[in-house]
Amino acid sequence: MVKAPCASGDWGDGRQYERLCYSDIVPLLGTEQLAGGRLPYLQPCDVNAPGECDEYPVLSMWTMRAAAGISGGDVARFFYANAFILFLAAFVVVACVYLIANGRAPCAALAPTMLIYATMNWDLLAVALATAATLAYLRRRDVWSGILLGLGAAAKIYPALLVVPFVAGRFRSREPARGTYLTWAAVGAWLVVNAPFALAAPSGWWEFFRFNARRPADWDSVWFIACQRATGEYSCGHVGAINLASAGLFVALVAVVWRWKALREPGFPRLATATDAARRPACWSAWILRCASCASARAVPGPPPSPAE
Repeated sequence: MVKAPCASGDWGDGRQYERLCYSDIVPLLGTEQLAGGRLPYLQPCDVNAPGECDEYPVLSMWTMRAAAGISGGDVARFFYANAFILFLAAFVVVACVYLIANGRAPCAALAPTMLIYATMNWDLLAVALATAATLAYLRRRDVWSGILLGLGAAAKIYPALLVVPFVAGRFRSREPARGTYLTWAAVGAWLVVNAPFALAAPSGWWEFFRFNARRPADWDSVWFIACQRATGEYSCGHVGAINLASAGLFVALVAVVWRWKALREPGFPRLATATDAARRPACWSAWILRCASCASARAVPGPPPSPAE
């Protein structure tokens, strides 16, 4: 395994960079304060401890908590427990890609991004749920698609973006009822996971949103590079301006790409372009992987609609 040399957490020799095995999983056992059996959100974090705490959505945080319980607080076992869960998620991604466009399944399974990023963080949880939701949508299982997107949004926010093109696709095909079912299924699934913690521990549950609302540009982002070049400083603030600029640039680029595609290929699949565009601003290779694997491949069709539909 690429990350195995870093699994022990003994990084005093700088191996996480020299051996290219860095993973967020290893330090987060400590920074999320899970080694002592703390229950995320329900039990408060020690404010004097270093690092952020309860900074992830519910499904991601409780996946960490389950792995911490299995590992008994040992860093290496914590890493391997999470790796096992994430490899199961990777299997789901590849299986769904095979069912959507079977010729491209090896592209997902053997992609360098899968090898490098599978155990970098918990993104594959959301990727697996979003990919399964896409398969359900193409098979016309709209309620299941909505449920899976809602669960995906409870792991990482980005699967919620896919609700928009999925519902738009149903409305475009003059099936508004299906789009409505998908929407409510997504909202319902997200609420089922989140509402208990939002009600029982609103401050802890809200920390994910509070932290990300004030989070500056990451050091590996284009925004950080631009800010550092413009100001000469490594502390890049202006969070509100960056958020506004990101949203505006995203909408503008989607409009340009959409218009360009419509002029070149009037019958192009709107869904494929919308879902791909929804992923790209995230700048996480694992999120884009499924789209890249399915690009230019012909999807395996689901059952045709019945006359009643």
